[in-house]
Amino acid sequence: MESLKELRKTCLLTQAEVAAGAHMPLRTYKNYENDPKKQGSIKYLYLRDYLLKLNRLDESHGVLSREAIARLSGPIFKRYGVSFAYLFGSYARKEAKETSDIDFLVSPLSSGLSYFALAEELRESLHKKIDLLDTWQLNDNPELLNNVLKDGVRIDREQ
Repeated sequence: MESLKELRKTCLLTQAEVAAGAHMPLRTYKNYENDPKKQGSIKYLYLRDYLLKLNRLDESHGVLSREAIARLSGPIFKRYGVSFAYLFGSYARKEAKETSDIDFLVSPLSSGLSYFALAEELRESLHKKIDLLDTWQLNDNPELLNNVLKDGVRIDREQ
């Protein structure tokens, strides 16, 4: 179960914005977000439901901003030792629809298992389908290389 803080960050909201939207004092919201003893209480569950409704982000609902994608994916790329990553496709062009997948070009990974683990962790974090390409896949595909060079947005691993 995602914590209130994780849900709030996924929604890209501040504590003050959530407190105002949930009609409660900021101090009260902070207590529920930071006190593990409050998990499972009625008010905690209310706040969780409120954030889930705001979030409504899954493979067929919601569109992430490029900033949110970078913030959520950067640390994951760092953990997997990816030396560079580029966002390309509809999200890079700011033309994404609710059902759009997120396209990444990444530096080569050390093993095939790392590749699939990385793709799965990105999918879980971003709540969207992921199309993950390794640089070697561009060798015989000049059209795709052109698209990445033209539209690609570098993802900072230090987000």
